[in-house]
Amino acid sequence: MAQAEGEVKTPKEKRRQASDGNLSESKRRSTSRTPVENGGDPAEPTGTDVSMESSPAGSVSRITEDAPRDHPIWQVRIRHDQHNRQVFAKFPSGDDGKFAKFGVSIAKSVGKEDAERILRLCGAQLLDGRPRKDVERLRTLLANHCAGKDQALPAAIAAWKEGAAPLGPALELTRPPEEKLERRLSFREPNESKEPKEPKTPGPKTPGLEKGQKEKEKAKEPKEAADAKAKAEVTDVDVDLNLVEDAPPDHVAHQKVRHRQTTGAVGFRYKLEDGEVAFQTTIRAAGSLEAALRVARACYLKFELGMSKADVELYRNELYARLGGKAAIRPKDPNAPPRERRERKERKERKAGQPKKRHGEGLLRELQSQGKLQGALRVFGRDPKKKNATVNGVYLPVAGGFEGSAAFERMSQGSDPKRFLFYAKDKARWRISEALGDNRNFAFLKVKDGGRGPPSEAPPEARWSFFDGKESGWKEDAAVQCRAVELKEKKARPEAKPRQEEASAVQEEISSDSDSSSSSSGKEGDDNEESGGETASEAAPAPSAAPGVAAKLLGRGGLSPCMWFCASLHQAVGSWVGQTPSGSQARPRACAKMLARAGLRCPCHFSYRSECPGGPGARGAS
Repeated sequence: MAQAEGEVKTPKEKRRQASDGNLSESKRRSTSRTPVENGGDPAEPTGTDVSMESSPAGSVSRITEDAPRDHPIWQVRIRHDQHNRQVFAKFPSGDDGKFAKFGVSIAKSVGKEDAERILRLCGAQLLDGRPRKDVERLRTLLANHCAGKDQALPAAIAAWKEGAAPLGPALELTRPPEEKLERRLSFREPNESKEPKEPKTPGPKTPGLEKGQKEKEKAKEPKEAADAKAKAEVTDVDVDLNLVEDAPPDHVAHQKVRHRQTTGAVGFRYKLEDGEVAFQTTIRAAGSLEAALRVARACYLKFELGMSKADVELYRNELYARLGGKAAIRPKDPNAPPRERRERKERKERKAGQPKKRHGEGLLRELQSQGKLQGALRVFGRDPKKKNATVNGVYLPVAGGFEGSAAFERMSQGSDPKRFLFYAKDKARWRISEALGDNRNFAFLKVKDGGRGPPSEAPPEARWSFFDGKESGWKEDAAVQCRAVELKEKKARPEAKPRQEEASAVQEEISSDSDSSSSSSGKEGDDNEESGGETASEAAPAPSAAPGVAAKLLGRGGLSPCMWFCASLHQAVGSWVGQTPSGSQARPRACAKMLARAGLRCPCHFSYRSECPGGPGARGAS
């Protein structure tokens, strides 16, 4: 439509018109490569545009058209994806403030420069309001033109414009939130009103300031550039490669040993009898890339001779020293397990040391009092170190059963997994699974009664089968059993009254015998006093009548272990524990040893009573 006279266009309309005119111009213009003359580079485009029809079929053409310089697409940051080999940018996807990624393949565009131009042309259409599907079709047309698949680009673009949807509202470039600025797309907003700053005139340099400025510039260098610089410095070292033997030119080591540019190391993998090992050499230690390759190939030959990894690492350090480089890190202990395996082993050991969760006897008795333990089963015997050991436990009956047969659910505590025991009619077996009717079972038991009886009533020859892994498959475990839960009744403790009565009866017998013996000894003492003999305190102790009591007790039978021990000891020694000589008062013991209290040793010297230096009349001797 013709524009009315005096009508003023908005900046968005100007940009849209410039973008459409740019695509129209691409119908009449195309690209070609510079003819290789005088050593010229065919990949560099000339400033002269050649019509598309003049390009020979199958030649690689390039896109010389680009988005207008005043278009907002130039404010969008273009990123490079090295892994997927593409360039991409993020554009506003709508009024919700979100951004969508749009990328162009470098391989399909036959060059990074062409891919960036295609991205800017397509991005301009997106910002002008063109639907994304139409822009993706335009991207395909431009990429095919770069690859030489479609030489009639103007006609293809004309057909694309006719079939494309009309332009919608233009998208406004908005800066993402500040907290997400590093992750999301960032835009550089032009500030045309701001006058450019005048360059500062360099003044006299100060040694201290110059050093600080160099440190700041060095800190600003990206990490990748610093690493590349360090690698370049290492590769410039001159080393004598003849000091290291190399593999023959036709040896497989030349194919196995590879240089990893990302890490700056040279390595390979070698298969041993106990598994595959990884081995590497570093450029920094060897002095140069070629030296690192030689050292790696020499180590590969040592692996073929049957040397262990630890020995090859020592050999590698010798080669490093021979080349004048520094030795690598001290070789690890060959018997030491890998870090991941060691950590897994430590976790397993810690888990094994924790107390196992068991259903307490009190809980089972509480369930029994509530009537919930009737018909319960206990599955036990599965080794905790084996797979599917979670089937062990107490299974309570499920109300209603499952498909006409009884079903059980394991008692779980906390985060314990659920386990169900039910009968599967289609397979004629009892299964333990995560849910009722689940075909993925942990264990099964084949029976012939059709599930009429519980698995605890299965014949003894029936065995539970468990899945022990892909290599072993299903195997029978004879140690696993299923039994009905039966709580043993606690036996009432015998009352202490009969034992007390027995002890009192024994004490009465001892006291009566002691009284009779003491009375007879007293009469003898009186006679001795009258005749001028020894006093009662100096008289020898009368023979105790306790051995007769001990004989009575041992002959009676039915004694408790404690009473039987005391009676036996008394019969052997001849006196009761704590019994003092007749007519003497009980004296404090100087030794609390058991043998002294039992009468085998004297409490004064802790020697045998017959060997006591104080004699039979010493303190505490009876």
